[in-house]
Amino acid sequence: MASVRDSGLDAHLYLCGDGPMRGTLKHLVEGKGISNAVHFLGQVPSEEMPKVYRSADVLVLPSRAEGVPRVVLEALACTTPVVTSALPPITDFVSESGYAVEIGDTPGFSERLKELLENPDRRAEYGKRGREIVKERFEWENLVDQTTKVLERLSRG
Repeated sequence: MASVRDSGLDAHLYLCGDGPMRGTLKHLVEGKGISNAVHFLGQVPSEEMPKVYRSADVLVLPSRAEGVPRVVLEALACTTPVVTSALPPITDFVSESGYAVEIGDTPGFSERLKELLENPDRRAEYGKRGREIVKERFEWENLVDQTTKVLERLSRG
């Protein structure tokens, strides 16, 4: 976040959730001199999260391990593009709805985030495509249809 702000962008980071790292993160933010740009929202009720996603320009999720992260799907469903770690199966659908960056590549995350913040047309394009991907691949009816097809193939031997 410090490098994004140093590039002249008036970006703000909103962190949702609580956990054992909160104190460490606050200390790090203070040390970087970006307390005015990083906001700790604490635990946000799940019914409020769509508002958070829709108000965001980008979702950033620098995870070290994930399955299919619900937070990414929720953000995409709200037309919010993502910058996330390059982990399967995330990379299968993020390439069309944001960026997947190698784990630990902090400069890469900053560059991709800056790229999206500086390009509203690309953000809108990725956000729209992200919503389409969630509808195509993850809506209940489509999952049932995909599962049925797999089971039919398996039953035929």
